[in-house]
Amino acid sequence: MKVKDLPKGTSLRGVKVRTPDGKEMYWHSQWGYEDGGAGVWLKEKISDTQIHPYTDINSLKDCLEWEVIN
Repeated sequence: MKVKDLPKGTSLRGVKVRTPDGKEMYWHSQWGYEDGGAGVWLKEKISDTQIHPYTDINSLKDCLEWEVIN
């Protein structure tokens, strides 16, 4: 399943995803700008307090193709 296949209105916080570089991480939050540029804050473990930025995207729409890991 991909992020775009999740039910409408689903919160992405805590959803485990596979990034394009193959890392399996937990979605924490995101940011995006109308003129381009976006990113996602990710955690390695759901209980981690440290978050990591993933900025290798042009738009949050790119993330719709990320795989959701159950």
